Amino acid sequence: MSVSVLFDLLDYGVKIKWICDAENGYALKGLLYTGRNGEERQIDLAGTKVGQLAQPFHGLTYITAIGTVFAHVCHDVLACLRKAARRDLYSTLAVYEQNRKVTMINYVPRKNSNVLLLTSCHAKLKVDNQ
Repeated sequence: MSVSVLFDLLDYGVKIKWICDAENGYALKGLLYTGRNGEERQIDLAGTKVGQLAQPFHGLTYITAIGTVFAHVCHDVLACLRKAARRDLYSTLAVYEQNRKVTMINYVPRKNSNVLLLTSCHAKLKVDNQ
């Protein structure tokens, strides 16, 4: 598929959301999005789509979820992870659950922006500065 065809698809509102294997990038499942289905407003559309993509993997022991969390919406995230304005650029902060089975890592890629990673597979934080 050429790049121009890809951009033509985007012009017509066709999007494909993929869930991929983290180790090799292999596409595990995809959802085709062609626009709204009706006039009614859908609530929590992003959460619904992520749930549909991750549905085959529910109940597995080790799942890593990466996504965008809007700080003004998500109140379950600790305040120290939501407030990126006071953090240094490119800094990383890790928070562990008490039994160390769940880790939330926060990264500041640019000013007033943060990226959250919630994982259940990494018990120890290893930082690679490369």
